[in-house]
Amino acid sequence: MRADKQLSWLYAASSTFGVLNLICMSVAWLYWTRTLNTCQTSDTDYNHSNCGCILYGVWGEFTFKGGSAGFCYFVTLVTIPVAIWSGLLALYHGYRGCCSVAPIKMTLITKDRVKAINTQLWPLGVIVFLTFMSGAIFLLMTVSLLVQVIGYNMTCQQYKKFIVAHLNANGMLAKAIYERLPCEVSYDLMDFLQPDPNFLDYRYRRGSSIIDTDLMLKISMWSNVMIILIYFVITVVNVKCSRMPKVSMVLNTEL
Repeated sequence: MRADKQLSWLYAASSTFGVLNLICMSVAWLYWTRTLNTCQTSDTDYNHSNCGCILYGVWGEFTFKGGSAGFCYFVTLVTIPVAIWSGLLALYHGYRGCCSVAPIKMTLITKDRVKAINTQLWPLGVIVFLTFMSGAIFLLMTVSLLVQVIGYNMTCQQYKKFIVAHLNANGMLAKAIYERLPCEVSYDLMDFLQPDPNFLDYRYRRGSSIIDTDLMLKISMWSNVMIILIYFVITVVNVKCSRMPKVSMVLNTEL
């Protein structure tokens, strides 16, 4: 079926974007996890919850702390099964579209009629299952994107409070920072200005290594957007395939 070739490319692209999303989000999260985990009072204090997520950061009275690690676990790990599922179906549809030697249609002649049978059309149960899975992944990745976007903007807005405090800004300068400073600049300043906690062991400090946090998060979010769009198209294709008849009447010879 022509749909197999289309779905093969769509699933392959989805798997690629899933891996890209996983890599970029993991880099940003792991880079900041110890630095932003300031809800602990020491490096060996495990009585408090982990707040080392780059998303949903909050400016406290004296320090800037990250959001709950659960947010980063969710948006990072949710792409793993999606990438694996997409990769497997890319291979499956690629084989059917490029390597299958079964004829596309067969003609069945009976006593009173002639029927055309589409031999490559998937069974209805399989189509319904694949449609359900593509719709579920579409919704799951939409939720993941919302968590990312809201967390990205929250960290951005909260870090502006740190910038204002760090610069001892007030009046119009503080207003300009809150209202006009874009998130790209806020994250760039975070890359250079955010200090490691005093209790953090020197082995785990960032030192001179600096990443582009804003770029990593944006690549991750845009990869998520592409997965959502791809799975929307996949769902539409699956629905169309479910409406195609496996057996169609070509000629009725009854007199």
